[in-house]
Amino acid sequence: MSEPLHLAPIPGFDGYQVTQDGTVTGPRGRALKPNRSGYVGIYRDGKQIWTPASELVALAWGTPAKSAAPQPEADAALLAELDLLREAVATLEADLSTVTRQRDKALRQRDALAATRLIEVAQPTSRTRRVRQ
Repeated sequence: MSEPLHLAPIPGFDGYQVTQDGTVTGPRGRALKPNRSGYVGIYRDGKQIWTPASELVALAWGTPAKSAAPQPEADAALLAELDLLREAVATLEADLSTVTRQRDKALRQRDALAATRLIEVAQPTSRTRRVRQ
């Protein structure tokens, strides 16, 4: 048989408890279902607060949250990757601007050509037969 999960009260949230695996129970003793991002809606002073279950575990059990420990190597790698992504976005924006200008120029040329053809059609030429009245 599996060992029963122990609940610890969450400080600052009367009636709420959490297990070490992140299961949060409300004041009525029922487990609360987290959303897709792992956030649980709990109430304090009549207002609903969406909090990550990992933070509630850290509050109740006195353990640091998953992302609480700084990792300088990972941060430096992420910053380097962020710089590369920013450069890529800047390049794509410049390319998009160029393509947009080329498209606009082509549309203006097309419109000018269409207008010229309409004028040619509207003006009679020497080969056009005139109808006698």
